[in-house]
This record gives sequence, structure tokens and C-alpha cells, in this order.
Amino acid sequence: MASKETFIPPNPPIGIIESLSSGFEVVASHLPLVILPIAVDTCLWLGPRLLIREMNFGALAQLFKAFQQLPDLYLPVFFLPSLIGLREAKPLPFNYTPEVYEILRPEEYYGAFGIAILLGYVVWMIYAGMIGQLVADGLVRPVEMGRQVFAVSLQIAIVFALAILLISVALLPIQIILSTSMLEAGNYLMLIVVLLVSGILGAFVVFFVFTPHSMFMNRRNLIAAMFDSMQVVQWNLAPTLGLLALIGLIGMAMHQVWMYADPGSWVIMIAICGNAFINTGLVAATFVYFKDRHRYWRELRDALIAEFERRRARQQQES
Repeated sequence: MASKETFIPPNPPIGIIESLSSGFEVVASHLPLVILPIAVDTCLWLGPRLLIREMNFGALAQLFKAFQQLPDLYLPVFFLPSLIGLREAKPLPFNYTPEVYEILRPEEYYGAFGIAILLGYVVWMIYAGMIGQLVADGLVRPVEMGRQVFAVSLQIAIVFALAILLISVALLPIQIILSTSMLEAGNYLMLIVVLLVSGILGAFVVFFVFTPHSMFMNRRNLIAAMFDSMQVVQWNLAPTLGLLALIGLIGMAMHQVWMYADPGSWVIMIAICGNAFINTGLVAATFVYFKDRHRYWRELRDALIAEFERRRARQQQES
């Protein structure tokens, strides 16, 4: 009985709502965090536009057809919570006309989007690194953050490239089999394959969603950070799914509200600032959530190990 009295459980982790409120408190007390997404959207608003002409994409024609039916577009941006990227461009509310670049060939299209993905990825890593370091330490150290951003970006990029390569190689035999199957049977098989791959990717995303969080806040390498993320999600699956779902709903709802702002008026700047604040708060909430849940998992593990050692020592003394 004495051994049970020595066990002191750690303080329970904060809930979903408290994580969200803490995330917005971090942003409200460190408003420079929103400068980066505001600057990106402002540059897209004032910068050059794309005019995508009809072109032959071959088998991918239907996939890209939607973009070919629009007039001038703002330059695309990926990963960051942008409000402007790929929207229909409008004349600016002052006397300035940005340049328009015509996309005439598929290779130009792929090149433009490839550059957008690369730049968006780098900017996102800087953005996440700033938030992660601030949530972890209460301040941003530019030199240390730069080293972290480089290391994290390189590791994740290599893993994603290898994953895409392996998935492509694994799906190649399936595509050959489906192409030689009867049409109706092939359609059913394709549906099963799509559902199976979607389920695997969905589980992968959920269980390893906090990998960048651990890499930035705990200074862990990719494999160790994936383990941290998996442990936190495994012990907190229901609240993690609830947090991700709530963040998704809030993000989509607010994005629809900001979309009512006309890019051809100064009102768009209000929407850009609001979008940057809301999304930065949501991102910060995920860092707050992971930090506290990882703290709880680590303290509970240490407490259970210590209690086990005490009980074993007591049994040895009694024997």
C-alpha cells in the first residue's frame, strides 16, 4: 500500500478549446508572427499575374481544365494559408497595373507551379519554425531557427521525394493489371485501390501530423520526431482528431468569409490581415497542443517507470 501512495500522476493536459485559446494568445502577444503571411499575400496582390492559355495536357487535360477557364490569376502559393493565390485577379484600386505573364506551354505551367511549390515550402518552414520556437522557448533566435529550418526542410523533402517514388513504383504493377482487366472489373479494382491508398495516407497524416512540431520544438531528427508524433496521437487519438477537425472547420469557415472581400478594393487588406491572424492562431494552437500532450506523455511514462522500480525494489526487500 505504501508504494501506491508514492505514485503522483502528472498534471493532466489542456483541452482542445484551451489549446485554441492559448494559440491565439501566443499570436496576440507576438503580432510580428502574422507579418510573413501578410507579406506573402500582399506581394501576390501587387505582383505579376498569370494568364493560362488553353493547351494540350494530354491525359491530364481534365485535371487542369478549370484553370484554363479563368482570366488572369494571382500567382499560386502552396503550404501557407494564403487568401490571394490562384484567385481571379482584379485591377488594383490605385493607378498601377501589374505585369501579366502568359503560360502557353505545359512545361511553362509545370515550371511555374514547381517554383511556387518550392518557394511556398521554404516560406512555410520559416513560418512554422518561428511559431515552434516561440511556443517552445518564448522567443525567436534567428540564427538557431535558420539552422533548424534548413535541417527540417531537407529531411522532410528527402522523405517526401522517396515516398512519392516508392508509391509510384508500387502503383505501376497495379496500373498494368487494371489496364489488362475487364472494364467493369477494372473500375471496381481501381475504386478499392483508391480507397485503400487514401486510408493509408490518411492514417499516415494523422499519426505523423506533429512530426514538424517535434523537430522544431524538441530539436529531434525526423525518425525520432515521427516517434514522438505517433506516441502523442496514439495516447490522444480522439482529442487529436477533434482538434484537427475543429481547426479545419474554423479555417474553411473563415476562408469563406474572407473570400467575400473584393481583390479590386482596399477591403482586401482587411481580409488579408484577418486571414493571417486566424490561421496563425490555428497553427500556433497545434504547437501548444503537441507541447503539452508530449509533456504529459513524457511525465506519465517517467512516473510509471519510477513506480514500477519502487514496487520491484519493495518486492525484493519483502522477499
